[in-house]
Amino acid sequence: MRLFCAIDLDRTCRLALARYQACLREAGFAGRWTNQENLHLTLAFLGEQPDARRAAAAMAETAGEPFSLTFGGLGRFSQRGGDVLYLAISPSPALLDLQRGLNAALDRQGLKTEGRPYRPHITLARRAGAGPEPAAEPEFAAEMPVRGFWLMESRLRPEGAQYRRLIWRELG
Repeated sequence: MRLFCAIDLDRTCRLALARYQACLREAGFAGRWTNQENLHLTLAFLGEQPDARRAAAAMAETAGEPFSLTFGGLGRFSQRGGDVLYLAISPSPALLDLQRGLNAALDRQGLKTEGRPYRPHITLARRAGAGPEPAAEPEFAAEMPVRGFWLMESRLRPEGAQYRRLIWRELG
């Protein structure tokens, strides 16, 4: 099982992000766009695991209070094979505490996560080509309440990843 923990976006936010992706395409951005149903905020990527038991145990011991996500600006990660175009998430103390607490719990369960610094973002497109000048970038301003997070499974398919929600962890 290829697993990750994530904050799933509500329907209103998904629709707004899909409209934002369309605005970016119209502004001249190109890439392999993330399907609306796959838009999410990753908290921890676990990779291939034999089952979900240790991840579920880590989630159960992760504490946090509900909070709101605040969306920031457009960004780009340079990668071999094409850049990743993303929407930044403002790194609020509540979000960062949740992510750190979850990673510590995963570590206690013997699950290793990515070692690079956490940069909260929502991937909008992969293999993104050059875009217009920064002044031409459409803006996205929204907030979304967060009441919990999911353990999710990622199944890689020729047409793209397919995500399945496995376990919900409510905050508070």
